[in-house]
Amino acid sequence: MRNHGLAPPAVKPWPMLPMLLAALMVSASGLGFGFFLDDHLHLLTIDGHLDFGSPFDLFRFGTGNPEENLNHINLGPKPWYAALEFKAHFMRPLSCATMVLDRRLFGEHAVFYHAHSILWYLVLVYAAALLLRRILPGTLGALALLLFAIDEAHWFPAVWWSNRNATIAATFALLGLLAHIRAREDGWRPGHPLAILCFTLGLLAGETALGIFGFLVAYEGLSAPGGPRRRFLALIPAGFLFVVYAMVYKTLGYGAGASGIYFDPIGAWPQFLLHAPGRLLLLFGTQFFSLPVDLAILTPQIKLPLMIGCLLTVPLLLLGMRLAWRQLDATERRAVTWLAIGSGLAVLPVLSTFASGRLLTLPSLGGAVIIAALIRHGWRMRGDGAMSPWRWPILLGAWLALLHLVLAPLAWPLQTATLRFASKAAERVILDAPIGEETAAQQEVVVINAENPIFGFYPIIIRMRYDRPIPQSWRTLSVAPCDHYIHRTALDTIEISLAEPVPMTDFELL
Repeated sequence: MRNHGLAPPAVKPWPMLPMLLAALMVSASGLGFGFFLDDHLHLLTIDGHLDFGSPFDLFRFGTGNPEENLNHINLGPKPWYAALEFKAHFMRPLSCATMVLDRRLFGEHAVFYHAHSILWYLVLVYAAALLLRRILPGTLGALALLLFAIDEAHWFPAVWWSNRNATIAATFALLGLLAHIRAREDGWRPGHPLAILCFTLGLLAGETALGIFGFLVAYEGLSAPGGPRRRFLALIPAGFLFVVYAMVYKTLGYGAGASGIYFDPIGAWPQFLLHAPGRLLLLFGTQFFSLPVDLAILTPQIKLPLMIGCLLTVPLLLLGMRLAWRQLDATERRAVTWLAIGSGLAVLPVLSTFASGRLLTLPSLGGAVIIAALIRHGWRMRGDGAMSPWRWPILLGAWLALLHLVLAPLAWPLQTATLRFASKAAERVILDAPIGEETAAQQEVVVINAENPIFGFYPIIIRMRYDRPIPQSWRTLSVAPCDHYIHRTALDTIEISLAEPVPMTDFELL
């Protein structure tokens, strides 16, 4: 039983240090990123200047209270068309505690906040290394870990302070999965309680940890030792934890509602099922072919072309994996199977919100294993003779290697520079708004068209952070990226219409 699912003893485990160094090199590019969007909101909340939650409940963007939402509409930052029942409240006390610690220790020195986040990312990569080295001790596992460590989709969780919760949650989740596997395969007695402890800490860090239950089900169903009854019994503790977590989550008022972006899989299941296929396709495309799905947040016109492109790549990937399957030994087949299915199940919870690469922190582990198998298959085929249509897996492997081994690490500093520039440019526009210091408290600012959601939803937050005069109210009427027609119908009334029909951005749908 001890060697169930393991490679032959002759296989020497690969070193982890090079992969950790690779993770450090790419993530260190974010040290100079600075504070970005929600960071300012959280800092103000920690300092007691905003009523968006509390220091250990920072992710309370809306509670469904109409009076509270109306106040945020009148004063900012919520737009006039926000539903009074809008709710977006997430349970992440452990992650909040690390953010409060940063504020207390580092003040306004953002570089140390980022260094703390990067440290968590290195621990996440180390946890993935421990898991992969156990179940895939050969070259396939080493390549998969390298792909996981430099995955550009991890940029946001590793660098953006407000998204650190995903890194912490995924770290504890993977450590818990490793403890569970050791308990099941080695009879390691502390494994089961440690697994539940780690799962609990992961859930307290963020909803990202919910994905680990998908990996757990896949492992017990496809790879764990023992018969069906024993496998079912092994799932009971984690299943009980899941039920308790869900009950506490709902009882304490966490969750989302009255939003065009967040769809509760239970409370709003029709909308969830309607949007899930498209979101799944977009996440598939960004995982395997690095399609820029995050651009669709501000440019919804590209969503449909991206979905079509993703749909066309699904058969290509499946056929390529079928051919690569022949080169996998029994150990690799077992591990690839349950990791791939586990990743698919881990994606389900994140389909409740808009598609973004940062949602793949946990599911990308299985994705990295699949990509590694395809790259290795293409590499092994390269010396088998002249090119022919039947040798297209070589091109597929080369293309994936280019995307994930060459361009992915370059994307880290590029994202840092691009978003830092955009953030600072937006802040300058907001801070330079002509608002007099003496008359600010009596002024009502109305912005006809901000064009950019940052200008529309963050002005009050940015001005508060930089101690600029705050007007009595700030109302942004539109953030649609097109020309507007404005017609005055009375001294105090105007009508606005769009010059062209444009789909709503995800910020507006939110």
